[in-house]
Amino acid sequence: TIGNTVRRLEPDFDMSPAIREWAGEVPNELDFVVEGTSLARVEQNLRPNAALDPSDPRWFDVTFPRVIPGLISAKVMVMTYIDGVKVDDLAALEAI
Repeated sequence: TIGNTVRRLEPDFDMSPAIREWAGEVPNELDFVVEGTSLARVEQNLRPNAALDPSDPRWFDVTFPRVIPGLISAKVMVMTYIDGVKVDDLAALEAI
């Protein structure tokens, strides 16, 4: 396990609190209703950026997929499709 590997490499570092915290969050990460709510919250938190002028160095362009109402459950989440480029495709990013 990760904890055993860290314990072997760093015997003075106690990973158990972090592992307990992570283990408690795993069910939430696998629940798409929770994930959909989190996605909406992140989008709302970034919305004030839209009021900035694009010349402002704090401005950035970000688009979020939307969860399709009525098509979300703990195990399935249907979202709008957004065409894009990979974050490591520098040529494509420059072309945008």
